[in-house]
Amino acid sequence: MDRFRHPLLGGNTLWVLGLDVLLVIIFQLASANGAFLNPINVQAILTTYSQVMMLVIAQTMLLGAAQIDLSQGATAVLASVVAGTVLVSMSAGGDPGPHITLPVLFLVTIVVGLLAGVINGVLVGWLRINSLVATLGTLGIYLGTAQVITNGENLYGVPLSIQSAFGSVYLWRVPLSTLLAAVVVAVVWIQFRRGSFGTHTIAIGSSEKAAIRNGIDTRWHMVKLYSVAGALCGIAGAFDLARFTTTDIGGHGNDALAAISGAVIGGTSLFGGKVYFFGALLGALLALILQSGLVILRFPPFYQVIAIGFILILAVAIDSFRNRNEMR
Repeated sequence: MDRFRHPLLGGNTLWVLGLDVLLVIIFQLASANGAFLNPINVQAILTTYSQVMMLVIAQTMLLGAAQIDLSQGATAVLASVVAGTVLVSMSAGGDPGPHITLPVLFLVTIVVGLLAGVINGVLVGWLRINSLVATLGTLGIYLGTAQVITNGENLYGVPLSIQSAFGSVYLWRVPLSTLLAAVVVAVVWIQFRRGSFGTHTIAIGSSEKAAIRNGIDTRWHMVKLYSVAGALCGIAGAFDLARFTTTDIGGHGNDALAAISGAVIGGTSLFGGKVYFFGALLGALLALILQSGLVILRFPPFYQVIAIGFILILAVAIDSFRNRNEMR
């Protein structure tokens, strides 16, 4: 398949990479005393990027099957809330230490994300509900459940060992969470590219009817696809909780939008059948560079929302233009 032969150069990878570099240069020159490339700011971008990597890769896989997930942010929030609640109850008599808190953190968040993904997969794959409608509904359910658990307030009292042993740890000046995220992405990419999982996903996105005729159980594949995506969202929730040692109930409203934008800008098609992981990662980085640059230049946070919306519209326009040309 052509879409798998050039994983580093396919899609919009080269021009998105060029745009990322251009924006870095512009913000570096425009910021006072070159603050944009200050090590602290770069580390902050990379730490946030670890969460974004999980979400954009999950969304990229789903788009490959012509599906979408609007509940990503809510899934990450719910996973962090459940894990945080468990960790708070465990530390009532004192912090039990990272050898206990970190395994519990990742186990709980992954399980919660996995279950949320299974629900999405059943709704889309078995009940045949449009993915846009299904995940818009579960967005409200997952976020509402998180708010019920915490009474609508952020959760505090999470053991600090998850931050001191992971959330604020750096290796070679790179956040440990970013390195772990890169490993997860590499594993997912290899499995997607070399195994039947990726082949079936692309086949469904290209033509679901043809996939069924070729013996692919599209219902179960949707459940598996959304389950993996949900688990990745759970990991993003773990990164977030380990970074701040508190939940962020209202801070993930634009997660899905940013992930979709990054994936489509990187060359992955909204209409299914094309997946470019590396391009998606660069597209997601583009949004983070833009957000951080606007903050450095002291633009109000409202402009960040406008910028993300503009990027999404641009991405969809590019994707539509590309598909029209291919159909000629």
